[in-house]
Amino acid sequence: MKRLLIFTLLLSSCLATGAQDLRTLESKVADLLAAMPVHNTVELDKRMQEMKAMGPAGRKMITAMIIPPGGGDDTKARFAVESYSRYLSSYGHNIEKAQWEEECIDAIHASGYRMVRSFFLSQLKYTGSERAVEFASGFITDKNLCRDALAVIAASDYPGKEEMLVAALQIESLPCPAAVLNELADLGSRDAVTGYLEWYTRGDEDVKKAALNAMAESAHPLVSDLLLSAAKEVDFKWDAGGATAALVQYARNMGDKGAVEEMDELCGIVISNGELQYRVAALEAMVHYKGYGAIGYLLTEYGRGSREYRHAIFELSYDIPGKAATRRWMEVYPRVNEIGKAELITMLGERGDMIALPLVKDALFCPSQRIRTSSAQALVKLQGRDAVPELIDYIQSYETAGDQEAGYRALRTVTDSRRRDMIARALEGSGDMTKSTMILLLSSGGNNKYFNTVYKYCSSDNDQLRRVAVSELKRLAGPSNQDQLISLMLETDDADEIKELQPALVEAASMVSEKENRAAEVLKAMAEHGQQEKFIPVLAKLGGKKALNTVLKEFDKGDAEMRRIAFDGLTAWTDHSASGALYDICASGNKNYSDPAFFAYVEKVAGSPLNDKQRYERLTKIMPYAFTPQHEESIIRAMGSVRTESALMFLAPYLENDELKQVAAASVIAIVLPETGEKPVFTGTDALKLLKKAEGIIEDPESH
Repeated sequence: MKRLLIFTLLLSSCLATGAQDLRTLESKVADLLAAMPVHNTVELDKRMQEMKAMGPAGRKMITAMIIPPGGGDDTKARFAVESYSRYLSSYGHNIEKAQWEEECIDAIHASGYRMVRSFFLSQLKYTGSERAVEFASGFITDKNLCRDALAVIAASDYPGKEEMLVAALQIESLPCPAAVLNELADLGSRDAVTGYLEWYTRGDEDVKKAALNAMAESAHPLVSDLLLSAAKEVDFKWDAGGATAALVQYARNMGDKGAVEEMDELCGIVISNGELQYRVAALEAMVHYKGYGAIGYLLTEYGRGSREYRHAIFELSYDIPGKAATRRWMEVYPRVNEIGKAELITMLGERGDMIALPLVKDALFCPSQRIRTSSAQALVKLQGRDAVPELIDYIQSYETAGDQEAGYRALRTVTDSRRRDMIARALEGSGDMTKSTMILLLSSGGNNKYFNTVYKYCSSDNDQLRRVAVSELKRLAGPSNQDQLISLMLETDDADEIKELQPALVEAASMVSEKENRAAEVLKAMAEHGQQEKFIPVLAKLGGKKALNTVLKEFDKGDAEMRRIAFDGLTAWTDHSASGALYDICASGNKNYSDPAFFAYVEKVAGSPLNDKQRYERLTKIMPYAFTPQHEESIIRAMGSVRTESALMFLAPYLENDELKQVAAASVIAIVLPETGEKPVFTGTDALKLLKKAEGIIEDPESH
C-alpha cells in the first residue's frame, strides 16, 4: 500500500508538472502576436486574458515593438495594444486598467518619436481616469500632440475637464484652438464666452467657424450681437464659416432656455432675409417653441418663394393641429392662385379637420382641373367611404383624362362591395370615358356578379370603352360565362382583343371542378365553329386528354400555320402530359419540329412532378435523338434534378468530355449535395469519387 501511495503521488506530481505552461515569456509574446489580428470575439477575449496574464514585463516587450511609420511592420503589436486597451475599458477591469494606464504613460516617456507617442497617448482615451486627463493636459501646448491630448480629455468623465478646456483657451499660443472650441461647444459651455470672442477676432477660418459654433451652443446673451453681425455680413446666406446656421442654432438654444422673445426676434430677421434652408430652419424653431403663436409666420410666408418652400411650410403646419389653425388656413384659400389653392386643398385633407369639408366639396366642382384633382383625394382623407357619392358625381361631371384618373385613384381606396353596387347603378347614365373608369372599379373587386354588367359594353361603338370592358372580363369571369366569352372570341378578329379574351376564358373554365371537363365548352366550340387558332392557346392552359388529342390532331393534319400554332400549344401545355406528343414529334424526324420538340420534351420532363426514377427513365428514353452537343447538354442539365445513382452513372462519362464536363460537373454536385451543401446524399465510394472529380472541374480556372 505504501508503494502504491508513493507511485500515485509521483504520478500526480508528473501530471501537474506536464500541465504547466513551460514556455518562456518571449515565446508567449511571440505566440500571442502570431495570432493577431483576431477575427472573432471569443478568440480575442482568450488572447487578451493571455496578455493580462503575461504581466508588465511581457506587455513591455509588445509596447517596445511599436515603431514610427516606415521603420518596419508593427501591425500585429499595434493590434494587440489597441485590443487590450478596449478589452480593459469594459466593466470589471479597474485594477488592470490602472496598471495599463501607467504602462502606456511609460511608453510615451520612453519614445522620442511623435507618431509613437501619439499612438500611446490615444490609448488613454479608453481609461478616462483623472490621472490620464492630467497627464494628457501636459501636451495641450504641444503642436504635434495637442489634438491627441484633447481627445483623451474629451473622452473622459473627469468633472474638471470643462474648467481645464476653458483655461486652455487663455493660452495665446494654443496650437489647436478650433478643436478646443468644438469640445466646449459639445459641452454647451458658457464659462468660456470671453475666449470665444477673442479667438473669433484673431483666428483663421477654421477657428472662426468653431468659435461661432461654440457661441451658438452657449446661448449666452453676450454673443447675440456678434452672431447677428456675422450673419448680416454674408447676407444671411450660406458660407463656409456657417454664420447664419450658427445664428439660427443660437436662437433655438435661447428657446430651450425660455428666452422665447429673443428667439422670436432673431428668427424673424432670418425669415425675412435668409436663404431657403435658413428660413425653413427659423420657421421650424418658431413652430417648435411657440406652437399656434407661430401660425402667422406660416400664413405670411406661404405666399413667398418656391414650391419647395411652400411644401416645407405645409409640413410644419401639421405640427400646429386643431380647428383654430385649420380655419386660419381656410381664410388664406381665396387669396392665393390656382396652384396655391390646389396645395391648400391637399393640406386640408391631410389635416383631417371636418370643418374643411364644405370647402373641399366645393373645390371638387370648381373650374380648375388642378384644384379638382387635389380635392378628390382630400375628400377621401376627410370622409373615407362616405365620399363615394360625391366622387361618382365628380367623374360623371368631368370627362377628362386627369379627372378620371384622380377619381379612379380616390375611389379605388374606398370602394367596397356596397359602393360597387352604387357604381354599377350609375354606369348607364354616364359618359363613355366615365364608364371605362367605373368598369375598372367594378372589376377590381373580382366579383362575378358584375360580369354581365361589364359584358354588355364589349360591343360598344366606342373603341376605348370596348377595349376596357374586354380587358376586365378576366377578373370577373365564372364557369357560367364561357358561352359569352366564346361568342366574343368567334365574333372578333382583333388580335389584341383575342389576347384579352383568352385568359378570361381560361379563368372561367378553370373553375370547373372536374379537370377533364374544363375544356369541354372550348372543344365543342372548335368542333362547331372552327377558328382553332383562337382556342388552341386556351386548351394549352386547361389541359386534359381530349384537349391534348385535339391539338395533336391539328398538328398532324393542319397546314403550316396551324402546325405552328398547335406546336406552340404543346410546348406551352399546362403539365407534362404533352411530353408524349412531343416525343413522337421528335422521333418522327420532322425537319421543322423534331429539334424544338426534343428541347421542349426535356424541359417538360425536368419540370414535372414525376418521381426521380420516372424522370430518369423519360430523359434516357429520348437520348437516341440527341444528335448534337446542345441536345446532350440539355439532358445533362435536366439530370441535375434527378437524385438517383443511375443519374450519377449516366453523367460519369461526361466528366471526361472537354466540351460538356462543366455542365456535367455542376449536375453531379447538384445530385450528390443537398441545397445546404453540408452532407452528401449519396455516400458510396463511386458517388464520392464523382463528387470530388466534379468539384475539381468546377474549381479549375482553365475549365471555365
